[in-house]
Amino acid sequence: MFVCAADPDTPTKPTITDIEQNSVTLSWQPGASQVINRTSVLYKKGSEEDWQSQLVTSTSSASSDDNSRSRRNADEFEDFVLGGLESGTSYIISIEVQSFDKVSRSLDITFETRKSCYIYAERYCI
Repeated sequence: MFVCAADPDTPTKPTITDIEQNSVTLSWQPGASQVINRTSVLYKKGSEEDWQSQLVTSTSSASSDDNSRSRRNADEFEDFVLGGLESGTSYIISIEVQSFDKVSRSLDITFETRKSCYIYAERYCI
């Protein structure tokens, strides 16, 4: 018996729920009920061409690093904290899902991390 997998539903455009100096919290809906083998956050600095990838979920690997974490809410939103970003830097982010050998990707969003602030006699941000 041969099973042909359909393209996975496109995840919704991610929304930003929090921005810090070195991290951003994202929220999105992965799509209708289907087999999702892998979900990744794709990101790059606004001035760069090469995308980096951070694994959110995978059927073959349940690992994540200390800078990032994922959880599923009861209303089927996926929340994810992407860490290890540079302070005061513009980034572009997209969500990618894989179902068997098919891939679908959300629309991109752009944001800037908070600048580092040092407090002396007055407040300075760099």
